[in-house]
Amino acid sequence: MHAEPGDIDLLLFAAVSADVQEPANAHIVAAKTGLSCPVCDVSNACNSVLNALEVADALLRRGRYNRVHVACGETLSRLSRRSLAGHDELRTGLGSLTGGDMGAALLL
Repeated sequence: MHAEPGDIDLLLFAAVSADVQEPANAHIVAAKTGLSCPVCDVSNACNSVLNALEVADALLRRGRYNRVHVACGETLSRLSRRSLAGHDELRTGLGSLTGGDMGAALLL
């Protein structure tokens, strides 16, 4: 299905990493893609996209929105540590070694 920016009713941005804390990262995605709909970040570590799909599903079923765009983008390489020494560094840095850079978009 193809949709123009004006066809999207809601944008949910879901990611582990964030480029900014304020405003929501979804605002940046909306500005760069020409969307003028309401936007929201959904953040819950590795479950972010799954949770965004659940939120979108609930809102679509309620009839609140007709087309929801779920976008995600990860830049975990910015957070990667090349080496981890000692228990404290392993405890706080292990997550930086389990992800990579990617992006995806879903239209519901």
